[in-house]
Amino acid sequence: MICKIQVVIIGDDGREETRELACLERGDLKPETLGLTLAEGKMILKDLQHIVVERQVSSSLLPKRACPDCGQARHSKGNHALSVRTVFDQLTVRSPRLHHCTCRPHHTKTFSLLAELLPERISPELLFRPPSSNGTKSCASAPGDRQGVKSGAPGDRQRAKVKVPNRKGIAKTRLAPGHA
Repeated sequence: MICKIQVVIIGDDGREETRELACLERGDLKPETLGLTLAEGKMILKDLQHIVVERQVSSSLLPKRACPDCGQARHSKGNHALSVRTVFDQLTVRSPRLHHCTCRPHHTKTFSLLAELLPERISPELLFRPPSSNGTKSCASAPGDRQGVKSGAPGDRQRAKVKVPNRKGIAKTRLAPGHA
């Protein structure tokens, strides 16, 4: 038996694109051939995440290439690789650098629209982890939880600090978003 797993992407314009995720071959029914292996499941989720992120980024950036003030098309300086951490993998996404429009002054000549849209470059699930069951402290609590929120005077809420690993795995302390 051959099992093909495909993703059908339907753009805002209605066009369909089909991408193959995996092609699995199964023979006789045995415990080790029943269903997906853990490695196959992880690979499929990783590839699916890559396809979804790639299409989401490209379709979100395209309409934002025009200047929001005057509507003029902003010129590209080129692309650079932007690393984004998700729950399934660390992805490298092409991020265009655009020249600012001359209709009003700016502090810089160019900017990365994707870097502005994704300043943390990490999915929220990796920022907010529930307390671990082995007794060690978690980096942060889930949004809405009172854990991780420091309290001064009654009703006074301050931002909690969380440790966020960077691309090299070195943790840096940042203020947790979502706490006022």
